Amino acid sequence: MKTIGAAIIILVLSAIFIIIIQCMRKKLGFFDSLIVFIDAAGILFALFIIGLVLLTNKRQENALYEFGYNFHWTDILKALVFLIPCGIWFAFDGTKKTGIAARTVSGIIAAALFVVLFFMPFAEYMDIRTRYNEYVEMESLGFPPGADAGENIYTVSGEVTDFYTPEEPMSGHDTERFSVGGVKFEYSGTEDFGYCKLKNDGGVITGDGEELVITYYQDHDGADPVICRIKELNSEENNG
Repeated sequence: MKTIGAAIIILVLSAIFIIIIQCMRKKLGFFDSLIVFIDAAGILFALFIIGLVLLTNKRQENALYEFGYNFHWTDILKALVFLIPCGIWFAFDGTKKTGIAARTVSGIIAAALFVVLFFMPFAEYMDIRTRYNEYVEMESLGFPPGADAGENIYTVSGEVTDFYTPEEPMSGHDTERFSVGGVKFEYSGTEDFGYCKLKNDGGVITGDGEELVITYYQDHDGADPVICRIKELNSEENNG
């Protein structure tokens, strides 16, 4: 599913890029050229990030889950939403006042949508990915689990308690939630990164009593912890 979703997004973004290249073959004013450059650079950046995400979405052999980016059907919708202002820009004549205004507005909207829909989630993902990689590297050198091994990365172990999952996956605004070692975790199944797979959708956390070791990212702003890795407690002890 991840590969299919990424492939569709790449095809859509590639089509947009081809359209922009065709636009650049026409005579454009300075401002139009600047907008085209921003959008083209954004699309190339998105393609680079998607490829990078696919390469980094790997899992340790003894882990039930390890941190990665989650491709959803909504990513396809995001790409289509981004396509609309690009199409508007292409449709209008840049030599007329109405066309110039439409191109200016649509170009700015396209750039803004790229930042909000693609750049910000990927930037946050890469920030956590960097911190998690540092944590794993320090862990491999024998440093004890703790925030010093990777900034804002923590590990907790114990039994799953207070487990709750919606009867239907992706049902409305309901969330799956549970606690381990006094740390509460919660997710809806639509998060851009981190573990968010509900039990009824094939998730690895199935109920109270499971003994797990969970590595997670916790910001200081009070947001829900982002699960970076899940291991079975017995497996962790055997490897230790």
